[in-house]
Amino acid sequence: MNPQIRQERSPKLQETDFPLSVERQVVTLHYDGGLGDAASKGLQGKDPKPEPVHQGPGSLMKNPRLGKSQGGQEREDQASTFHRGLSRCGPISKEVPFLNPGYLGTMKIAILGPTASGKSGLAVAVARRVGGTVINGDPFQSIAGLGIGTGQPSEAEQDGVPHVGYGLLPLSTRPNPAQFGELVRTWLAPIDIPVLVTGSGLYLQGIWEQLTELPDVPQATVAKVRHWSEVLGVRRLHRLLVGLDPKRAVDLHPNDGARVMRALALHLATGQKVSDLLTGVRLGVPEGWRTLVVLSTREMRRKRVELRVAEQLKAGWQDEVAHLLEMGHRADLEALRPLGYRGLVEMADGSRHSGIERIIQETQAFAKRQATWFRNRLPDTPHWDPEVESMDGAFEKLGLS
Repeated sequence: MNPQIRQERSPKLQETDFPLSVERQVVTLHYDGGLGDAASKGLQGKDPKPEPVHQGPGSLMKNPRLGKSQGGQEREDQASTFHRGLSRCGPISKEVPFLNPGYLGTMKIAILGPTASGKSGLAVAVARRVGGTVINGDPFQSIAGLGIGTGQPSEAEQDGVPHVGYGLLPLSTRPNPAQFGELVRTWLAPIDIPVLVTGSGLYLQGIWEQLTELPDVPQATVAKVRHWSEVLGVRRLHRLLVGLDPKRAVDLHPNDGARVMRALALHLATGQKVSDLLTGVRLGVPEGWRTLVVLSTREMRRKRVELRVAEQLKAGWQDEVAHLLEMGHRADLEALRPLGYRGLVEMADGSRHSGIERIIQETQAFAKRQATWFRNRLPDTPHWDPEVESMDGAFEKLGLS
């Protein structure tokens, strides 16, 4: 069955900034993983026009370069228990007991955690148990063409549970926390029991409307910091930010040039740390949400990242990158800076040095920062360790036992 689409008009966002702001696609419960004709017509920009957008280790956009194996049964069979976060919990599929939604009423659930933690698999189990719908809260997983590298759940991994917000936006999209948060709220609005999944604390704040207006920065200051970036590189600017504002620096990836430069420019313009400017923002879990953070030990988190990268490569991540470059999306990849893609682009360009080890190290460092954010910013939210706790334990912590 094709998705049912509700279109809303919003004057708040500029279409050039966010492609779905004018004719916004809201996919409701009957979701078969594809976009359907109505949603496909709503997409704008130079996207690779996947058909359908089942993008993840188990299924990709149709790609003439890669042949029939891409998105086929063989790829679906490779969906591992790792990607479902089931290291000792066993299959989640139809064996998960189902609770009557009428008994539960309307509720909102958030499954949070660092990359490779197993939160997507837990979200499927939770949604199946309560009759809910999984809602994507990761901006990169919302973009078409990045299915393998960003870990968008395949059709096999979705396991018949409705999913909304994956692989919908063209590669020309340049999301920011406020605009993406507003879009995700339109996905959440029509769903009685949404199960939100995200590993990004900053974008979670956008979804939960916990961002704040920051002072304007003079263009001369912006130009000065941009010149620093060109001369020194983004990573050195990030190290500078660590010295000036360590609390803000831990929230930003060293390759996230736009936000690193923004933080430094704000500091130059105001003389204050960005983390201090944000102290007045209402943080914490909003009323009405049941939340759970998926956190393994440091050692298991590192192993999970290694396994995730290996599975992504096996599923055709390098071919995905080669296809994007062939289709003319180099500039999009450079602007978006999705985690791991830079190393594969360099390899596709003929670099003699393998970028795989660097991808693993960068992803491990990124997962560490994500875990730190959730521990520090949501201290009262319960944690669930899939290595030592059962699925029933997760349900109990969410009040679903």
